[in-house]
Amino acid sequence: MEKIVDPLTVVKEKLDKLKTELADTLLNQLRSIHWTKFEDIVVDLLTVMGYGDGQVTQRTNDERLDGVIKEDKLGLDNIYVQAKRYGSNKSIGREVVQSFSGALDGKGARKGVFITISYFTDGARKYAERL
Repeated sequence: MEKIVDPLTVVKEKLDKLKTELADTLLNQLRSIHWTKFEDIVVDLLTVMGYGDGQVTQRTNDERLDGVIKEDKLGLDNIYVQAKRYGSNKSIGREVVQSFSGALDGKGARKGVFITISYFTDGARKYAERL
């Protein structure tokens, strides 16, 4: 007997496979670029996504902040950005998240986004949840 194949199922499976391949390719490319370019890409992405006008901070003595997104034209409500381009085998620990939290406190900030292509440890996640 012939097997009945639902064409929508086949299309969904192919799309899922393409999405996975695209994500893997993108992550590999992001891991290979210079860390300053990664910071630029993250701030540009948040800007294009409509969060506000973005700007990368100075590269040194940046008070542990990689960018700022001005949510309003006056710059009264800012989102501060931390972007870490670690390898897939290096995690973001509690101390790194705590450092970012301290940098936000130093700015009197209410909002911050920490983006990585790596992963957060359980300790980092638990610390962030308590904030």
